[in-house]
Amino acid sequence: MQNTNHLLGANKYVDIICDIWVPLSFDEGTLMLTNDTLDMDLTDMDEIDDLKTANVRLRYENNFPIGCIAKAVFLDENYTPLTSLTQDLELKAAEVNANGFTTRPTNGEMEISLNDNWKDAMKTKYILLQTWVPNETG
Repeated sequence: MQNTNHLLGANKYVDIICDIWVPLSFDEGTLMLTNDTLDMDLTDMDEIDDLKTANVRLRYENNFPIGCIAKAVFLDENYTPLTSLTQDLELKAAEVNANGFTTRPTNGEMEISLNDNWKDAMKTKYILLQTWVPNETG
């Protein structure tokens, strides 16, 4: 078999990239939890002397066909919790077709006051964003 060209051989690779669309299905009692730490340095903000209150504005796009609840925890440079938002955030599910496939993401925006916790939040280096799909008991 001399002079035979092979499509695949030693030291040859094929990269395959594909999109897979699978409808998600959850039954009652299912719990999905994610944690993501985001860089967010607010330490320069504590130099503002006349600051009386602070609000957090959250904009999101959800491409999943399920809604979820999110909580934001403010962390210092050692990842130690300083404070958290005073209420959980409800992220609405993306629109789905009759087969359960996402047809359009849902966008949302909410603004939450830090109330008396704003001074602690000004020491923030990171934000831990925890999201979960509530089960039957919450």
